[in-house]
Amino acid sequence: MRNIRWLGIVMSALMMAGSVSSLYAATGTMRNLTPAQIAAEMNVGWNLGNSLDAYGLHSLSDETYWGNPRTTKQMIDTVKAKGFNTIRIPVSWDEHMSGAPNYTVDTAWMNRVQEVVDYAIDDNMYVLLDTHHETNWLKPDNAHAASSEKQLAALWTQIAERFKNYDEHLLFEGMNEPRIVGSSKEWSGGEAEGRSVVNSLNKAFINAVRKTGGNNSKRCLVVCPYGNNADTDGLIGFEIPSDPNIMVAVHAYTPYGFTYVPEGNPDWATAYWNGSLKNTIDDVMNKINQNLVSKGATVLITEFGAVNKGNDSEVVKWTKDFMGTASKYGIKCVWWDNNQHQSGNEKFGILDRNSCTWTRNSVVDTIIQCGGKGVTQNPGQTTDPTPSDTTNKNYATLNDGWYYIKNTNAQKYLEVTASGNGQNVQIGTGTGVESQKWYLKKCR
Repeated sequence: MRNIRWLGIVMSALMMAGSVSSLYAATGTMRNLTPAQIAAEMNVGWNLGNSLDAYGLHSLSDETYWGNPRTTKQMIDTVKAKGFNTIRIPVSWDEHMSGAPNYTVDTAWMNRVQEVVDYAIDDNMYVLLDTHHETNWLKPDNAHAASSEKQLAALWTQIAERFKNYDEHLLFEGMNEPRIVGSSKEWSGGEAEGRSVVNSLNKAFINAVRKTGGNNSKRCLVVCPYGNNADTDGLIGFEIPSDPNIMVAVHAYTPYGFTYVPEGNPDWATAYWNGSLKNTIDDVMNKINQNLVSKGATVLITEFGAVNKGNDSEVVKWTKDFMGTASKYGIKCVWWDNNQHQSGNEKFGILDRNSCTWTRNSVVDTIIQCGGKGVTQNPGQTTDPTPSDTTNKNYATLNDGWYYIKNTNAQKYLEVTASGNGQNVQIGTGTGVESQKWYLKKCR
């Protein structure tokens, strides 16, 4: 044994793992990162679907009304420990707001949303907070444009005020799939009128948030085209806001015949992935690049996934093609998980929220690997070290072995968030996950 400077230990650890830029936890101090830099720090995301976005009871019980359990810290910890560092929290606000003119959000609902957001923030995750099922009042047509803008601005003003002191780990996503329900082009990009109104709604969202000040003056905000459509038809006329702290969100379940079970199970539906349909992925990514990325936009695919058809080995191959192609354009992806695990349509679940266990393990592992998070499982352990009797806090007497490195001020542990070099080290809560173990070796 010999004395080792703790500063030297930490710096050696950082040199092994990469950049130190992710060490700052969600303390309320913004790091002034660009949208591209924030996206670079994300590896891959997970949707807390069909929970806070569920509706029907006009009460706090909405969260469990669609059959999912109440969200717990353990659920979010499980997601983080697996390797996801980004979470999208869909929230439906319609049943928790008063009427005109104030559109006041119920305090109990806002408190519950904040509680769940804090579960993820405490784990040093990036959080996308949205407005989800709002089609009863959010209608992108000329007849409803003024009322929709007013209510959207009122809603986001209240959300922004509640979260104005959070740092850049919290992103606001203004709308989810804004569209005219039942229209002939509901899911194919809409008409010019609807696309124009969506542009105006995006501006109303941005203006409302920016006016609240604080960290919201430079918070990264996420806007979307009509229906979050990633095809050219949905992106025609889409205006990328001039605000410098903007991302654009699209959804892509491509190709539909593989990722879903189309109605009637037509001949073009398939459960197999042999690469013959990869051109559909290339096509949608090229369109995203041409219409958004090449024009300077940072893009997130905030919903993607493939339903369970008892074909996990095929979904693994599809995931590699989908995420691999997206990564060429710097696009990060967020898996849609609605906690439905049987085989069939809408069965996107990968985490059993009742037991906090993963259900489609090969698919999940592939998602994490494609996102750049490579945690070596069970690297080996040594017995707990004997506490040092050194009186100088800058020194310690240690044996070679595996250790946790804890920051005294933050009371959080150094951990690796990605296997590649650059922006892949941070501090997080708790111990016991492999990504928080560091092998310390004496200097010779």
